[in-house]
Amino acid sequence: MACPAVAGGVSLLKSFRPTFTHEKVFLYLIKTQTNNIQLNTAIDFILPTEITYVTNTIVDTLGGDEDGRADAGETVELVVKLKNTGGYNDSVWASIELDGLEDPDLVNFIDSVRFFGSVSEYATIENNVPDSLIFPFKFTLDSDIANARGIKFKINIWTGDSTYLGDDDFEIVVQNGIEFGASYYAGTTHMYPNSYYLISGTTLFDTLIIHPGTEIYVEANKSINANCIKAIGKPDSLIHIQGVRGQYWDALKVLKHGL
Repeated sequence: MACPAVAGGVSLLKSFRPTFTHEKVFLYLIKTQTNNIQLNTAIDFILPTEITYVTNTIVDTLGGDEDGRADAGETVELVVKLKNTGGYNDSVWASIELDGLEDPDLVNFIDSVRFFGSVSEYATIENNVPDSLIFPFKFTLDSDIANARGIKFKINIWTGDSTYLGDDDFEIVVQNGIEFGASYYAGTTHMYPNSYYLISGTTLFDTLIIHPGTEIYVEANKSINANCIKAIGKPDSLIHIQGVRGQYWDALKVLKHGL
């Protein structure tokens, strides 16, 4: 059953603020209520900016392998998406840094402070706007970072008028190894024990020879496929194939038999 007081408050607020959506009407009523609806306060209320971290995207086109993943030794750009759950602001800024418990040598920051521009109510913004002064963060990852190592970052967010200041945490998982993605690899491919191999997509090798002592890590739900596979380990040099971070991988498949 509808509450007449709430319905009347909604109707009256919309009469003063005809451009308000239903969502915005209820937001203003909720933000200004005490034990009762404060209609006079809601009419003149200025919604404060409230910005939260949403997600990030890795861009590794600066000499990287362009797979959208962070690899050890790469210089990457980081596009961050923020969401404003409050009022308009014409100047949003953010900076990134390593978590206080992380090794400072893991990351070399090149551009750690970025301007995000203006943001409307209930809008999302990113620090990647072509033909503008809004650019991604940029940093270089140490080449010795272990594969599947999660690096924790902190993002600080503020507005130019100092009406909002907040922070959040996020993690980037780094790859390190000789990577084989979802492609066809012609000829004969050798995998040796002195290298680290990462299968990041469902691969198709013509001929794959896995030498004794080799370690291969396969991402979740991916498989190793080949027309011919030779993989014979030794008692003191076993071949290890396992999922990245303990995840389940699909299969090792030989597509042509009797070769």
